[in-house]
Amino acid sequence: MKEKKRNNEGFSLVELLIYIAIFVTSSTFLVAILPSVTKIQVRQGSINTVNRQIRFVNEFLERKVRESSAVDMVPGETGSEIILRMPQAETDPTKIYLENGRLFVREGEENPRALTEGNVVVENFRATKLENPGGKAILETTIGIGYNTPNE
Repeated sequence: MKEKKRNNEGFSLVELLIYIAIFVTSSTFLVAILPSVTKIQVRQGSINTVNRQIRFVNEFLERKVRESSAVDMVPGETGSEIILRMPQAETDPTKIYLENGRLFVREGEENPRALTEGNVVVENFRATKLENPGGKAILETTIGIGYNTPNE
């Protein structure tokens, strides 16, 4: 009598159940980690946007103050707008101010344009002109920017 050869190719039911159990367990861990990774990624993107906006506003203010011929503010008084006198008639005066959570600049008679993006909110903007006897005036500014999101 001939013996039948067993076909040992493929998986047995026990092996298949073990593989499925390992797959389900590892998938559960990965799915549990995904919201945390996504939250961290969104938060880091928000931080990068805020930092980029702070750098942009700071560099813009430095450049405009450097280009100006005078800072038209009362020395020692803190206000929420900056008025710069410019040497060019078409950009004189240049006004930088806070309105509805955004910073705007108005140069001469032009329409105001936003300095900050809509996805950030300027929570605080203060400027103080400090006198420097024998030299140019110094402009001290404080700005607080946050990310504009309904999701904490």
